[in-house]
Amino acid sequence: MHSDDLPDEAIVVRGGHKTATQILIRARKDHRRLGYYGISAFAGWTSETSLAEVVEASGLLFDVVQTSTVGRLRAAGFGIQRTFMWPHCTIDLGEDPTDDDAARLAALFGPPVPNPGLGGQS
Repeated sequence: MHSDDLPDEAIVVRGGHKTATQILIRARKDHRRLGYYGISAFAGWTSETSLAEVVEASGLLFDVVQTSTVGRLRAAGFGIQRTFMWPHCTIDLGEDPTDDDAARLAALFGPPVPNPGLGGQS
């Protein structure tokens, strides 16, 4: 799964602090709905889109968020594409993901930072 409308430099945002175990559980649960092992995220629409802009557009209400980039995810072998309501995206963990796959994905996101939409810093 790959979407050419997402520039490699675009920020990718996940709400909360997700461990590898939580990522794998979520991907397996969503497999029934999606037909593949994917997890939700939100992505910027240009390489200049800020964390605050993505949070505002997505309405994320988590106290903290974690960020990565489209390019970092792709370089590690994960697909990402726009799904559902913009700026929602789904990160594809591949066929029958393992604990190692989920750990690799979790490691691609930075440490949790305060949600700028809830008065935190961007």
